[in-house]
Amino acid sequence: MKNPLWNIAGVIPPIRPGHELGSPRSPYRVSLNQFIDLFATSQERIDILKGFLGFRTLLHSSQIVSGFQWVDGSFMEHVEATQNRAPNDLDVVTFFNLPEDSDSPESFFEKNRHCFDKESVKKQFKIDSFFVEMSKNSPEQLVKNSAYWYSVWGHTRSGLWKGFLEVDLKPSGETEALETLKKAGSK
Repeated sequence: MKNPLWNIAGVIPPIRPGHELGSPRSPYRVSLNQFIDLFATSQERIDILKGFLGFRTLLHSSQIVSGFQWVDGSFMEHVEATQNRAPNDLDVVTFFNLPEDSDSPESFFEKNRHCFDKESVKKQFKIDSFFVEMSKNSPEQLVKNSAYWYSVWGHTRSGLWKGFLEVDLKPSGETEALETLKKAGSK
């Protein structure tokens, strides 16, 4: 099944055609449920999306609830058609604010190191996880981090320019997304 966001090259266009000088451009904001609905097109993708929802649950249980996530990687491409394979994982950069009641960034990260353990997260949830903590970074550092991730994720490994999506981090819509995932899995 082909995702309606993919173009003929099997990627999400970085800019909506006909809006080259306008604002409809990557990262495109979608609701959590829209994201699930668009990409739950195979059992492999459904399994990865289950991992994504589990990863979000892990973050929410550690009070990481304010911010957004950029989702990308081969999961966002139509690799089934272009590379004759299923995606292996989902790449996620979580831009987040520390909880207001945090003693210090250091103590928060120490207490919640299980959320930031890339290998464990990858094994348990099929997520390549990256983080940008926003509340304690300077505006200059946030711009640098955003420019870095946009430049990394704005292209395929072969250099084709592509778009990606943004999902709000707040813990709303999880129930609806799980229902959408269950329906997709029963088709």
